Amino acid sequence: MATKTPRDFMQQAQELMENPKDELMVTPEQLTMELEGGKKLQLIDVRQPEEVKEGKVPGAKPIPLADLPERMQELDKNADTVTICARGGRAAAAMFYLKSQGFKKVRDLMGGTLGWKEEGFDVE
Repeated sequence: MATKTPRDFMQQAQELMENPKDELMVTPEQLTMELEGGKKLQLIDVRQPEEVKEGKVPGAKPIPLADLPERMQELDKNADTVTICARGGRAAAAMFYLKSQGFKKVRDLMGGTLGWKEEGFDVE
């Protein structure tokens, strides 16, 4: 099996943005309900540091998308994981990358941080 390139993951992300699949995505409302219900989630914000400074989903660990391969040891492959970016594209690429690395359950936050804010949810 050929090794996937970053371009492959971005192509998959683009396809997901054009044709969303419920099992691969979580809405801001669903994520809030899960967090408020006490569900333990690994939240990963893959935006650049300057973007994260503008606010992030509470509890999200900032790891820029480009740094993800080098920082895999910081993550739990078996944790229920949600990837987050500004609108969803980079997070979807991160989701597909993590899945290729053996992560069991990874979803993309639909609408990203901007969608989170637009729904009226707080950022930290």
